Amino acid sequence: MERRYLDLRIGSNGNRVVGTASRVYDGTAGTEYELYEGTVERFAPGAFDEYLRTGPDVVALFNHDNNVVLGRTPDTLKLSTDGQGLHYEIDLPDTQAARDLRTSIARNDIRGSSFAFTPEEVKWMRDGDKQVRLIKRAKVYDVSIVTKPAYKATTVGLRSELEQERQAYESELRMRRWEELQGKAI
Repeated sequence: MERRYLDLRIGSNGNRVVGTASRVYDGTAGTEYELYEGTVERFAPGAFDEYLRTGPDVVALFNHDNNVVLGRTPDTLKLSTDGQGLHYEIDLPDTQAARDLRTSIARNDIRGSSFAFTPEEVKWMRDGDKQVRLIKRAKVYDVSIVTKPAYKATTVGLRSELEQERQAYESELRMRRWEELQGKAI
């Protein structure tokens, strides 16, 4: 199992934490991770889709600490993917740790995200002077809000109810469009 830590941007209202745990590589800063000098890791679009369709047991943690569980699929942790990456929504529990975390996120003291995964399909390739490890398919075990991220292009925030409804509506529209395109490709 591997872990990657990602930078986050946050909002300031609501009791739901939302974020992007893994970004799809799009050529912009923060969407690849340097494994070591000259070698980077990138995630392909849909890398987690097949695994998420199985309804896996995934937990949301703080700093990958199994003693600080913030949510769990399918009830208090929702996972979704799109062309930008793997996203999560956590309904925070009424615990001291969650209240402290919410305050730290609102203050922008904590602004990182991470995920634990196992690659299932990897493609090695060259991109200019870089060796690229492209993750085409992977399992995810946890998404974590963290203090020190590795990937710089992820997000986290506190979401209001109205914003949650807007995002759900937009996600549904994207899914319908994707299904239409898939049907034409067959």
